[in-house]
Amino acid sequence: MAPLLSNAVPTAGISRGRRRDALVSVERIIDGDALDVRAASEPLRVRVFGIDTPEREERCDPEATARLAALAGTSMRLMADVRQQDGFGRELRYLFTADGRSIDAALLDEGLVRA
Repeated sequence: MAPLLSNAVPTAGISRGRRRDALVSVERIIDGDALDVRAASEPLRVRVFGIDTPEREERCDPEATARLAALAGTSMRLMADVRQQDGFGRELRYLFTADGRSIDAALLDEGLVRA
């Protein structure tokens, strides 16, 4: 797939030295960089750490949202960083598929998000 956004960069080594949490259930995809999950019976609104997607109704938003949904599936793993929440109270996390592949890196490599 050809990149849709011009300033996408690879994310090799994004998980180095950090622990990935247990599986969480994906409840709802909000857009290409935000979703609702359920972790240990607690609902969380998650913002993908370190990436940005177009806002709703902007070019590439539907593609980024659909790709996040496809990569996340029904369950995925989260990984925290030093900064835990954004200014809106959303949990900031790196995302991984259930088998450990970086969702953030896939979205970047496919040109659907900006770093």
